[in-house]
Amino acid sequence: MRRRCKVIIAVDAEADAPMNFGSLMTLQRYARIDLGVRIDLPWTPIRERTRALMARNADKAGDPGAADERDDIARDHVHVAIGTIDYGGDEQGYLVYVKSSLNGDENDYIRDYARRNDRFPHETTGDQFFSEEQFEVYRALGFHMAHGFLSGDNPVAVGSGVDPHMARFTEAGEPAIDAVREALGLPVPRRQTASVTATMIDQG
Repeated sequence: MRRRCKVIIAVDAEADAPMNFGSLMTLQRYARIDLGVRIDLPWTPIRERTRALMARNADKAGDPGAADERDDIARDHVHVAIGTIDYGGDEQGYLVYVKSSLNGDENDYIRDYARRNDRFPHETTGDQFFSEEQFEVYRALGFHMAHGFLSGDNPVAVGSGVDPHMARFTEAGEPAIDAVREALGLPVPRRQTASVTATMIDQG
């Protein structure tokens, strides 16, 4: 932020079982106090779904076959948010924020591990000796979140922190996404315009 980067990508993998986003709150406070920078990030859609799944897993710990009647309900599976960084003086950047989170669309062995370990994906970072299974489920979750975001398979939360909405990284029309793609050197999708051909009808 001191260098006023156009795009900053942050991966938040702290142990945050309550999903209070403590590190993000600290970042916002220090950015404002030390640098005079304001961050506006629509993070709440990431929190709500993960908290619900972690609570469900805690209730049904040890039962990897447990299902929920809401599992088949269509919903936005969002792991990523894009917010704005106001540097002042009409200078703006973007924060691409990836949070360790669950949405129920992960692969089988990630969901199985989560059902047996209700603090996943926020087990203590004091444990520096992960088992092979632990290492793999965290790696796979990270890949799933990044791939879903970049491929456009999963939506991303955009807009203001108090009024977020969903968009996809591969679709045109969202200013924040277009700006991030341009800054990263990625092609910016363009809206397709309908071609209208006028037809003259001879009515005699």
